[in-house]
Amino acid sequence: MGNPRSNYSDPIQGAINEIISAVSSLNMEPSPSAKKEYGTWLSESDTNVAHSIEHLREALNQLEKLTAVRIKIQSLNRQLDTALEA
Repeated sequence: MGNPRSNYSDPIQGAINEIISAVSSLNMEPSPSAKKEYGTWLSESDTNVAHSIEHLREALNQLEKLTAVRIKIQSLNRQLDTALEA
């Protein structure tokens, strides 16, 4: 399995790819980690689950990039509206 990527040129495609990787990791055979204590989180007891979470975190990072772009566009639109009103 590959590590999460953060260098996507298109954040939407990046988020989609990382979600696909996360789901793929969850569909792998269980892979118990060395820590097998009762009451631990699933991500602490199975390496495939932990790997899936890494991909989901990167998907969220990609979506945050989109949010930052959207906020910047909204700001530019407001500036443009202000300039056109003057």
